[in-house]
Amino acid sequence: ISYTAARLLGDDPRADDYLKKAVKINPQMSLAWRLLWFNADQRGDSVLSREYSEKTISLDKDNPEVAYSYAELIRGTDRNKSDSLLLELIRRFPKNVFSARSLYFLGIRSETVEEKEVYFDLLYSSFIENQNDWFVVGMNDYFDLLLITNLNKAYDLALKMQMKVELTRHVWHKKRTLARDLLRVRNLVVEKKPEEALKVLNNITLSSRADISYVPAEDLLLLFRCQIDELAGMN
Repeated sequence: ISYTAARLLGDDPRADDYLKKAVKINPQMSLAWRLLWFNADQRGDSVLSREYSEKTISLDKDNPEVAYSYAELIRGTDRNKSDSLLLELIRRFPKNVFSARSLYFLGIRSETVEEKEVYFDLLYSSFIENQNDWFVVGMNDYFDLLLITNLNKAYDLALKMQMKVELTRHVWHKKRTLARDLLRVRNLVVEKKPEEALKVLNNITLSSRADISYVPAEDLLLLFRCQIDELAGMN
């Protein structure tokens, strides 16, 4: 009854009183401990939030959502432990959506390109056959990164995504075309053929920022244009 009353009260401050009664009657009620954790976190009470989270974790060890939430909770005070817990979550629940979410944020937060590529590659290989929103967002961000760091790999990723996705296949077709044209420009610059490179570059049109297929490649286009101008001035 206490737990039901707490759920009905929602975010009413009195809810905690009923939840505390519920866990006093049944200390093993992980959902009640979890709600206490959530409420403390919402109030900004870091001490109680940590206490309730640890109790929840001890009772609900096989819940990937709880594991993820706890890893994120301690991130501000112990980043290394947080990352280790996320990696353990990925190991234990390799196909769960919270593993995809963990891989996404590990990739985004990594400080080196090499680390980012490791996490995003793992996100691709783990979820290409079991796609979810975190996979989709992650591959879009990975493509943007690869345009700057590895054009060949950007093209390969876009080609594989075009072959494997359904709903956004047209988007990845545009991304593959962009990567292909940028590769052509780069190769023509390397071959010191500024006129041909400029012709290809001038035919590249980026989607608007409001378009789902938008890629932030303006700086890269500008860089190539500067290189072409420099080559043309040398000839």
